[in-house]
Amino acid sequence: MAGNVLDDTFMNNVLEEERYDCIIDFMWYTEATFLPRYEKLLKATDHYIGMSSGAVCADSDYPITEDMPRVLDICSEKERKSSHEYHLEKARIEDILMASRYHNWTLVRPHVTYNANRLPLFVWEKEQWLYRVLQGHTLVLTKDMLDKKTVLTYGKDVARGIIELIGNQAAFGEIINVTSGDSITRRDLIDIYQKIFRENFGIEMKIIYLDNINPLKKAFPNKSDRMDNDRMLNRVYDISKFRKIAGGDFKFSSLSDSLLICCRECVKQIDVEHIKCDGLYSAYMDRISGEKTPLNFFDYKNKIIYILARSVPSYSLFARMIYKLENMEAICKKIIKKLFFKGRI
Repeated sequence: MAGNVLDDTFMNNVLEEERYDCIIDFMWYTEATFLPRYEKLLKATDHYIGMSSGAVCADSDYPITEDMPRVLDICSEKERKSSHEYHLEKARIEDILMASRYHNWTLVRPHVTYNANRLPLFVWEKEQWLYRVLQGHTLVLTKDMLDKKTVLTYGKDVARGIIELIGNQAAFGEIINVTSGDSITRRDLIDIYQKIFRENFGIEMKIIYLDNINPLKKAFPNKSDRMDNDRMLNRVYDISKFRKIAGGDFKFSSLSDSLLICCRECVKQIDVEHIKCDGLYSAYMDRISGEKTPLNFFDYKNKIIYILARSVPSYSLFARMIYKLENMEAICKKIIKKLFFKGRI
C-alpha cells in the first residue's frame, strides 16, 4: 500500500478499514498537520510509536534525560509562537500527545542517525560533504565545533530498539531516548572518517577550519538554527530508561565499525563521474578553498546557482535570497496540492 499520508482521504481509508496492532510513524509533522490526525492514528492501533528527536533538548552539562528542559521550554515567546524549526515542531508533537487523553503511544528520541543512505557530518548530508570528498575537494568546517560532544546512532540500532518497544506496556505514554550511550567529540568523529577514507578508498580528506561558526551561519541561514540549538551543543544522552524498558542486554553497534560498513556500502552505490552537487554549498566551499567544481556535476538549476554564487560580491546575501525563493516555491506547491486534493483545480 502506498499513498500520501497528508492526503486526508487516503489516510481516512487506511485507518478506518482495519485496526492495527502497531503503527510506527516516521513522518515529520508540523503541529498544524498533526493536530487533526493524531486521534485517528491513536484510535486505529493498539500502540502508536512516533519519531521525536534528541534535537528537541536544551543544552545541558549533564547527560540528557527525557524530563530535562527542551528548547521549546526555554525559548522566547516570539520563537515559541512563530518559529517552525524542526526541533520546535518535534517538541510541539510531544506536547500534543502528552496532553491527550490517550496512553497507547510512545515517542522515540534518536539523535543523528546514520546508515548507508545517510552519512551526516556536522549539519551536512552525504550529498554535500561526501560528494566533495569523493571529488578530491576541500571541506570547510569550524574550529569551535571540534571539541563539542555528539552522539550518532546507527539506523539499524534504532530499528532494533523500536522492536523492543512494540507492545511493551512499560513504554506506553513515554518519551524514550533511543541513542547510543557513547558520546564522541566531532574531532574524533572526523578522525574516524579520515581513517576510513584513507585506508579503504585511498582518499585524503582535505579540510579548512574557520576560526568560529559565524561565517557558516551567515553563509547557510537555513542551517543556522540547527547549528546554534543542536550541533554546537554538547550532546550526551542518558539511556537508562530505554535500557530498563528494553532490557539490559541490548547492545549498540560500535561507531567506527558501523560507519565503515555504511561508508563502503554508500560509496559502492555512487557513480562519482555522474553525481549531481548542491550549487550553493559547492560555491561557498570553493570560494573559501579556491577550488572549482566542474559544471557537469550540476543539474541546470544548480549550475546557474553555482556560477552566480561563485561570482557575486556577497555570498551570504545571495544565499538568503535563494532560500527565500525556495521557501516561496515550496509554499506555492503546497497550496496547489491542497487545491488539487479539494478538487478546485
